[in-house]
Amino acid sequence: MKFTSGFHGFAVAMILSSATTSTASVIGGGLPNLIKIFTGEKEFCWDSTDMVFAFGDSYTNLMGPAGSVWTWNDFKSGKDSTLNGAIQPNGTTAHGPNWIQYLTNCYEGLPQKCHPQLFDVAYGGATVDSSLVAPAYDHIKDLDQQINQWKDYIDPMVKWETDSTLTMLWFGINDVTRAIKTTDDNLKLGILFNKILDVYFQHLDTLHKEQDMRFFLINNVPPMDRSPGGRDDAKRLRPLIKAYNDLLLGRIAKFSTLNPDVTLVHFDAHRYFDYYLNHYKQFGFKDIENYCDKDTCELPKSQ
Repeated sequence: MKFTSGFHGFAVAMILSSATTSTASVIGGGLPNLIKIFTGEKEFCWDSTDMVFAFGDSYTNLMGPAGSVWTWNDFKSGKDSTLNGAIQPNGTTAHGPNWIQYLTNCYEGLPQKCHPQLFDVAYGGATVDSSLVAPAYDHIKDLDQQINQWKDYIDPMVKWETDSTLTMLWFGINDVTRAIKTTDDNLKLGILFNKILDVYFQHLDTLHKEQDMRFFLINNVPPMDRSPGGRDDAKRLRPLIKAYNDLLLGRIAKFSTLNPDVTLVHFDAHRYFDYYLNHYKQFGFKDIENYCDKDTCELPKSQ
């Protein structure tokens, strides 16, 4: 498999077989415990989900004529664009549908016409907090800015119920890969990761307590050390990604304990990606080493 835009090609089907799993069971043939479900007062049921809200970076962002390659909707025309902003097919950095589209079956058209509805404010290149880890460009919106967009433009325009809404967040990829360029001191990076997660879970707390969201799905950081862009820093990235993911899981467990009315699903994207990279021939892939531009690939993007 050629890597499309770095490492995005592996994200497209990551949760397909596991979305309705109610326990941390073996899925996907040899992939145990990819899901940890911290069950609150009410169990999560995917079949009862009518609305999905998504926050994240380029692994999650969609594209639309009301937005750009960076994000589905920039809301320049105000609230009216919320219900008039179509999703453009194959407009992601995966050069095809991404994981959240496979999960929701929302590939194109108006997001409110999908079932479940999908309103995705993820922004390519995003970090949790731009003041802690600066993104590549100033226009990139961090988690706080994405939540403000949701509050200003989506929440007033759509109808949703707490018990049938799933909120998905996938952050950390840019936080880790960009943070290592700021210092060689791993102790300082550990302190930074904790500050990032402080902000992350402050926002999660806001979504829960102020917006009454109670069902969350959080993905961890995949093995970016195995991506073309991360190969030069692989030895350094590998333990730091593990450290971030371990801290993330600890925060999830603590948050769930403090908020018993919340059900939180932690998806181990790292193990999932690793599994496919380790068994790529089994799934018909030929190249897992190289970056692939959509216009210059020698192999089909499916390989």
